[in-house]
Amino acid sequence: FGKIALAPDFSYRSTSGGSKLVYIHRRIQGTDVYFVSNQEYRGTEVDLSFRVKGMRPELWHGDTGDVEGAPI
Repeated sequence: FGKIALAPDFSYRSTSGGSKLVYIHRRIQGTDVYFVSNQEYRGTEVDLSFRVKGMRPELWHGDTGDVEGAPI
């Protein structure tokens, strides 16, 4: 990405130490959908970065079905 000056599709920085995340990115009917999964068996705090502009992030909770705005 650096050679062609293209930002990574997704990146993160751990603020709690030792975080390990994986992701999948899909574009569905003009909307970017990222599934981000914590690969540790503990909570973690991270700063996330996505290569999209002009959109508001949401958190979708698969266990409850709740949707909320993500803190920015």
